[in-house]
Amino acid sequence: MFEQQQQQESATIKMGIAIALIILAVPLGIWVLTTVNGIINGPESPAIIQKIIPDTGDVVSVNTPAGRVEMPRQIFIVTAYTVLFLFLLIPTKIATVLLTAGISLLKPDMSKQLQKYVEAQTKQPPVKQ
Repeated sequence: MFEQQQQQESATIKMGIAIALIILAVPLGIWVLTTVNGIINGPESPAIIQKIIPDTGDVVSVNTPAGRVEMPRQIFIVTAYTVLFLFLLIPTKIATVLLTAGISLLKPDMSKQLQKYVEAQTKQPPVKQ
């Protein structure tokens, strides 16, 4: 009886942790989606974009030790958006891991069932002649 009570408490704690992980993952994922939507459809570009992209004309001059290099402004635009989306990969990955962990805690036997299914599919039935 004591062991059964411990198992029930353990199952309750697992379910609570799983629900907490899912509750953390969903708003984080929604935040990432709204941020990407704001970047794509927003009226203004984000601050990081405005800081990286120079306000000058179509050609930007950069001083290097080897001399002066002129580069098109579009290179800075592409670089800025690439950096921004790479930064957004971090919370996206965190949300994915939290959601996956929460779901796996809710259904711990899923991996065993999947393994049994794969084994059943790989077994070939005997050929009748």
